[in-house]
Amino acid sequence: LLVGNITSSTDIDLLAPGAILDAYPSLPGLFVNVRTTPGAVPGHVNMTASEIGSDNAPLTVDISGELTTQTVRSQWIHAATDLVARNMVSTMGSITVTGLADVLLGSIRALQGNVIVQTIGSIVDVDGDAQADIEAISISLGASQGVIGAPEDAIEIATANTDASRFSAIA
Repeated sequence: LLVGNITSSTDIDLLAPGAILDAYPSLPGLFVNVRTTPGAVPGHVNMTASEIGSDNAPLTVDISGELTTQTVRSQWIHAATDLVARNMVSTMGSITVTGLADVLLGSIRALQGNVIVQTIGSIVDVDGDAQADIEAISISLGASQGVIGAPEDAIEIATANTDASRFSAIA
């Protein structure tokens, strides 16, 4: 499924048997593929596919609600604004989230892969529970102009117990 620009004032559900990809990967500048308008009720985006985005062309989102994704292989998401990653799951691949603002974590799980979250803003827990916010073999977090977690609500992680497991965080 090639996605040019999809905008909604409610929800967006994308379901593809193959990959969901950016239709214009070589377009210069910031081009938003999936957008729910400010004030959209509830403004959530749900995507299910074998893969979402690509390493050199992540799917760019601007979502007023929450993002839920499910893939077998990897996911590459770029957030143009604050992103609430409610539930992102890859059963056999990795998940990479980059952003220009804050990334609020509900649950990101790469069951047999790695998770990378790199943003200009902060990376914080959205729901304040004790459940792992990120589960993966290796986890890398970067918040260049923000914080990772908060004193009253840490980011809970779970890495695999293997020689390949790694965790890094830079804020």
